[in-house]
Amino acid sequence: MGFSLVDHGGAGVSIHCVRYTDGQGVGTIPMVARPDNLGETLPGDAENFLNQDFFMLVQANHVVTLNAARGAAMAREFCRDLMRLAGLPDVVGMFDLVQIANADAVRRIHEGGGVQSIQVDLAIEAASAAYLAEDLHRGGLIRAVRDGLASIVHSITHTESGEGLGESNRGTVRLQISVPDGDLEVAKEATSRIAEDIVEDETADDYVVYLRNGGQIRRNAMAVRKLVPLEKAANSFDPRDVRREMLVYLGELRASDQLRA
Repeated sequence: MGFSLVDHGGAGVSIHCVRYTDGQGVGTIPMVARPDNLGETLPGDAENFLNQDFFMLVQANHVVTLNAARGAAMAREFCRDLMRLAGLPDVVGMFDLVQIANADAVRRIHEGGGVQSIQVDLAIEAASAAYLAEDLHRGGLIRAVRDGLASIVHSITHTESGEGLGESNRGTVRLQISVPDGDLEVAKEATSRIAEDIVEDETADDYVVYLRNGGQIRRNAMAVRKLVPLEKAANSFDPRDVRREMLVYLGELRASDQLRA
């Protein structure tokens, strides 16, 4: 259900959507004596308990969200239904919510404060095949990483205890490189350089680069994020705080030239 809509003029429109089950109570836990039984509190008249919610700030064709990762389909359909209710033509609703394209990944690594960790996945079957292929083309950091993972998989799948793993079509081997916040600056810089090599390598596919500002970079898309302090309100946040932080973030994205038409 659309719970609130706030018009910020040229800065966009804030939308708060909530989900609930009509008449559903919430469980309570007795904190005195022996907590043998759970209790239940029912909603009062003309109210219901909040199940989950998400927030959006929509400005032109840009959308900033909070809590909408799992509810992206609901967010998209709500916007489409809102446009239909406004009497707009059907063609206006022919859109999707997609992450920012990966065209400026290296620049975003620097803008994101560097790299927190790098994750590279490789299917066990693919690793075994890559290791055994005689005409494997060498070169590039991601190729070196794959060869290293393939070598590990090869050693596992060719032991008695690992027999049959080479035929797996679901198993994966994962390489994770993490740099804690307290590490030396030289280690952080080295991790960022490795990430830059990976995102610029055309043969790289199944990887995730986690940035220090909470953002993520994948092969064909990236999640541009900002970590912000918010006060809890019930099992959500104060909508006024969310709207304020979203407006600030949208301004920062525009000022840093991260928004494209």
